[in-house]
Amino acid sequence: MARSQIRSAEALKKVRERQRELDREDDERREARRKRIAEASATVMVALGRYEDAAAALEEATAVVGVAMRTLMGEDVDVDRAAALLELDAAEVKRFAKADKPTTGKGDAGGTAEATVTPMASRTGTGQRPPAGSSEGTDAARRTG
Repeated sequence: MARSQIRSAEALKKVRERQRELDREDDERREARRKRIAEASATVMVALGRYEDAAAALEEATAVVGVAMRTLMGEDVDVDRAAALLELDAAEVKRFAKADKPTTGKGDAGGTAEATVTPMASRTGTGQRPPAGSSEGTDAARRTG
């Protein structure tokens, strides 16, 4: 019996040793996984910050382009002419013309790029549109409806 107990004790010792090795390997894998997760999370957080900055810059630039586009429209430049001038699609010209005004970041309208667009009909001083036979203002009338 003593021999079988010795063998059994040796086998038990080997099994426990192997379990410790496997546990160390598991711990190393878990630690490596935790490290990869932490690195990926940090990368995402940094990229999200850059994304938010880029989105804000794009929003501001779109608003500035919108103001300038409305200025063009206010000068009685039709959409097709503006599209050709700016090498844009007419749909893009319309989209930019509808863009919100730039903000200072606090929700209020402001900024240096804002412009007041005065319709051509209002510039005559009468406040009325020119007669339908006149070429001045026909594009503006077509744009407004």
